[in-house]
Amino acid sequence: NETYLDSFFINRFGKRLYETFFKDYTEKIWGIPCSQIRSDWGSQRIKNLSLRKALLQALKDLFPRILKEEQEERETSLISHFYYPKLGPGQMWEVAAERISASSGEIHKKQNVSQVYLEGNKVSSVSVLDSNGIETSQPCDYFFSSMPLRELVSIISPAPPEDVRKVTEGLVYRDFMTVGLLLKKLHVKVGSDMGNYFIKKLSPPLTTLPDNWIYIQDGVVKVGRVQIFNNWSPYMVADPENTVWLGLEYFVNIGDDLWNMKDEDMIELGISEMEKIGFIQRNDFLDGCVL
Repeated sequence: NETYLDSFFINRFGKRLYETFFKDYTEKIWGIPCSQIRSDWGSQRIKNLSLRKALLQALKDLFPRILKEEQEERETSLISHFYYPKLGPGQMWEVAAERISASSGEIHKKQNVSQVYLEGNKVSSVSVLDSNGIETSQPCDYFFSSMPLRELVSIISPAPPEDVRKVTEGLVYRDFMTVGLLLKKLHVKVGSDMGNYFIKKLSPPLTTLPDNWIYIQDGVVKVGRVQIFNNWSPYMVADPENTVWLGLEYFVNIGDDLWNMKDEDMIELGISEMEKIGFIQRNDFLDGCVL
C-alpha cells in the first residue's frame, strides 16, 4: 500500500536504506513524519529514480567521458555536471537588473505590491507601497509574481472564488535558515562509524572535501545540509586557499525555537553539531553569520 511516503520509499529502496537515507532527512525538511506525507508527493519529487538506476549510473560515472546527450537523459537526482554562476546564484539577478537598466527599464527596490487588480481575468494594474508608506498605482502589460501563492491570492481584486481562497489560506510553508561558518580548514573524521581501531588510526582527518553539498541524513543533529562554498566557485570565498566557507542549512517554521534563536546561539549550535558529527574542530572557527 503506497498511500504514504514511507511505504513508497521502502518499496523502491528497502527498509534499511529508507531508514538510513530518507526517513530522518525528509522529516527534517518538511517537519512531518514520512507516514503522514502522501506518496504522490514522493513520486513527483524523485520521479523515476530507483536503486537499480542509481547503481547503474554510479558504474557509468567511473568512466570519464560524459556526453551531453547522456546528461540530458539522466534522472534529475543523478545529474553530475551543471552550470553555476561564478559569484553564486544572486549573480543571475544582478545581470538581469543590469540588462533591464541598459534597456531603459526601471527597477524600484524596497517596495511591496499591496493589491493586484484584474480586468477580464487578466492583471491590469497593481498598487505599490513604498518604504514611506506611500501607495501608488502601476498599470501592467505583463505581471510576473514571485511571492508565495497564499499571499498573492489574498491581494487579488476582485477576490477569487471562495473555494480557491480556502485552499490557498490552508497552504503551509516551510522556512529556511543558513548558518555560515568561516573556518581555517575542515576536520572530517574518516571511518569513525566503523568501530575499527586500525581504520581510525590509518585514516587522518580530511582538511578538504570535493563535494558541493552534503546531505546530513542522521537525526541526531538538526542541520539538514552542508554547502562548501569553495567548491561551488572559488570566487565566492575571499581567501579560498587558506579558509573554508560552510553553509549549514536548517529547515524551520517561522516562530519556532530555531527561528527565534539569537544569531550567536545559532552559530554556536552549528559549531557544536558539526563537531558532533566529526566534520570540524572548534579551534578552526574564524567567523560566522546567520541568514
